[in-house]
Amino acid sequence: MIMDKVYRSYLIFLLLLTLDSTLGVAQCYNLRCSDITNPSGVNQNPYFGWLIDAEDSGVIQQSYQILVASSEAKLSEHNADYWNSGKVDSNKQNYIYYSGKPLQSGKRYYWTVRYWGNDHQPSAYANVNYFDVGLCDNADWSGAKWIRGAIDGPESYTYFRKQFELAGKNIRRALVYISAAHDFELTLNGVPIGKGPGYHYPQFQYYKTFDVTSQLGQGRQALAVLTHWYGAGQGRPKSAPGLLMKAVIEYEDGSIQSILTNETWKQTSAPKYLVGQPHRNAGEGVGFVEKIDARLEISNWEQTNFDDDNWESPIVIGAHPVAPWVGKLQPNLARLIETEIVPERIDSLGLGHYVIDLGKIYAGVPKITFNGGKEGNEVIIRGGYTRSPDGGVSLQTTQSTDMGYSFLLNGSTCTFQPMLYLGMRYLEVKGAPHPMNLENVRFIARHHEMDRKRSRFHSSNEMLNKVWELMKHSLVVAAQESFVDTPTREKGGFLGDSWLIGMAAMQEMGERVMNLRILLEFLNSQEQFWTDGRVNAVYPNGDGKRDIPDYTQMLPIWAWEYYTITGNKQFLVDHFPKIERVCTYVASHMDPQTGLVKELTGGNGAYLHGIIDWPATMRYGYDMATTHRTVINAYAYADFKAIAEIAKVTGDSIVANSYLLLAQQLKESINRHLLHNDGFYVDGLYSDQRLSTHSSQHANILPVALGIAPVDLRPLIGKKIEGQKMSVGMITVRWLIEAIGSLDLGEHLTDLYTRTDWDGWANTITQGATVTWESWDALQEGQSLSHPWGASGLVGIHRYVLGISILEPQFARVQIKPLDFGDKLSFVEGQLPTDRGTISIKWNRTSSSYSMDLSIPANMSADIWIPHVSDGDFDMKLNGKTVEPSQESGYLNLGSVGSGYYNIELTTH
Repeated sequence: MIMDKVYRSYLIFLLLLTLDSTLGVAQCYNLRCSDITNPSGVNQNPYFGWLIDAEDSGVIQQSYQILVASSEAKLSEHNADYWNSGKVDSNKQNYIYYSGKPLQSGKRYYWTVRYWGNDHQPSAYANVNYFDVGLCDNADWSGAKWIRGAIDGPESYTYFRKQFELAGKNIRRALVYISAAHDFELTLNGVPIGKGPGYHYPQFQYYKTFDVTSQLGQGRQALAVLTHWYGAGQGRPKSAPGLLMKAVIEYEDGSIQSILTNETWKQTSAPKYLVGQPHRNAGEGVGFVEKIDARLEISNWEQTNFDDDNWESPIVIGAHPVAPWVGKLQPNLARLIETEIVPERIDSLGLGHYVIDLGKIYAGVPKITFNGGKEGNEVIIRGGYTRSPDGGVSLQTTQSTDMGYSFLLNGSTCTFQPMLYLGMRYLEVKGAPHPMNLENVRFIARHHEMDRKRSRFHSSNEMLNKVWELMKHSLVVAAQESFVDTPTREKGGFLGDSWLIGMAAMQEMGERVMNLRILLEFLNSQEQFWTDGRVNAVYPNGDGKRDIPDYTQMLPIWAWEYYTITGNKQFLVDHFPKIERVCTYVASHMDPQTGLVKELTGGNGAYLHGIIDWPATMRYGYDMATTHRTVINAYAYADFKAIAEIAKVTGDSIVANSYLLLAQQLKESINRHLLHNDGFYVDGLYSDQRLSTHSSQHANILPVALGIAPVDLRPLIGKKIEGQKMSVGMITVRWLIEAIGSLDLGEHLTDLYTRTDWDGWANTITQGATVTWESWDALQEGQSLSHPWGASGLVGIHRYVLGISILEPQFARVQIKPLDFGDKLSFVEGQLPTDRGTISIKWNRTSSSYSMDLSIPANMSADIWIPHVSDGDFDMKLNGKTVEPSQESGYLNLGSVGSGYYNIELTTH
């Protein structure tokens, strides 16, 4: 096998020499298929992306060429047997969708790309990458059957095993395709492979694909799966317990061996998990308290040498599709990763009583190893967010969620590690048979795969640095099977939360996979539940059909912002009808007398006709008795503008113009009816068209941020917004940041992020926050202390502090324009990932000077604006050469530059 690998490497070397016929130096790198490097399980319409490695300044990709082949040997200009795109004139670097011969399920394909730059000469071809197509049709699961364990009930844990012998031949590739309801943990020969599959309604069931080629040994092998079923709940729809798997082993001689779930498998109830425990939070469906009995542990059950003769055959439900999994299984490319966290400190509160401090909140499970103790003795373990006055873990800050565990010792060495994650900072242990220390206590944190290292931020304001870190860490905690509401009480993905978290994650960590999947899910909810154009407020979910009107309104805005970041035009083309249907739903509620949106149908209780902000204290007195609400009408304006832009991109100018006209008419109606004669917006109109007497910050920030407010009134409204400090909650705080940023109020923006005596992120940090809260007063009001939607404030740091804004989709053209923060910020440095590479920026400010170091990646241009820090004469140098920028509204405009490194020095005198 070693010689085979050497020979294969030699062939690849020769192949690269053949591809690199241009002998160019620059080439593409970081190749991605469906936003993942060498993915397994993509659908039959994948897309491609890359970065450009070019040292010259001003590099623009004029054209590209993609080759796709069924083997490495065929991947050449004349032999690519699946797709040769030819030379395509385009500067796009991602979301170039496959357009070749139909791809076959379960097959591996190889691809490469080259580009033409400014000199119109082709680069070298990139190093070869591959992608594995998943099982795309129900027939591809032929032979595999849905199976289940014998235990019925609201909760069950089941072990499944299958032993098999390899054919004794060289293996080319081995993949496992697996689905389950609800959760699975897959191992091969005792080695953990992965978890999943992610939650959806059974007719849209997800599956995961794992490449296990390197995990296969010689001779006998063992596939083992632990499944957990626990009924419907937040983010977890109704389904039924079941497991489906197809493992495919391809040998070098072309033969195939398949391992399929069927009656030949073995199963048994996982006895150490003692079911029948109370709900953690009965109203939310987050599952049951976990009680584990180490005496009942089946040791080595996942190993090849385990004797499973006493296990039973599974119950065979049937070949796929079978009720309730009646649709085509969908690939879920989002990958969960786990990290072992060492506690920050462990405090002893007495004999066998300890409190473990993780240092900050994580989502995951404790892992504690115990030695000795009396067999059957119970250790009580409890997670939490804060500590009580007696030093233990508080029960008052978990929103009535029981975060306890029970572990029964076996009298020897045993490890407590539950299956279901919770969010927590502290762990309290009672009844430990020996001291707890940093050797025997760990926490297994888990999250959707995102790279924290892709972004960076540091400034002269230490509190601002802490706020940035708070929000960035919150994104990691949020990214589970979906962008969750909270990892403790409500593990569902609400649309409003997902948009706020998703946009921040896209820009901060380059996240793409989860955003696209969740957008598609919410669009799917319209087809499943709503004929009038609405979408679900949380989806998927145990309670099915459920909406919040202004969450529905957020979807077109999210779709447009997703496009501006990614340039994924195909997404807009494919889903334009559903996105527009949201806008027709909104437009159907326009009152002909006022031209305003009135009582948008949907929601109930506190959400009737719209949520505005949440929790209720975060409305800061917003007049919910109004029927023509200013916030709802501002969102409607944003919807019409978004769908008009989407229509332009998709080539429908008639629809675009109709929505632009509708947006303009609505803007005029808002300013005619909702703008008080004192120059400020009120919260809305009552049913008899009387003006509300309340003028909230909410009602004023959206018209400013969205460009509704008349230009001559913007400074006046800005003064009012400033005077209200922080008077919005997490749903709308993004609009406050954008309103203040658009008014160039840099010093006030700094205050919003850093003032500890105002409501805001800094104040929560002084109260111990390590993840953003549900509300600024969450600690006092009993709200969630782990609610990552507050991470939306990162967008303002990107846009106004670093100064990076998108001018053309996929960051083809950006604006670099940091605000002037006076003496409140003298130094900032950071970097932001994009689909074209990383933008890096560093600026320094004094009362008489300003300097900037800027790095723009290849195939990107930037319009540069520098704050004019002092009146009077000035000198400006760009890379050491004197330049004469234009002056405009307190800024100096250097014009547009291409990719490269730039040093800018401004001196006033």
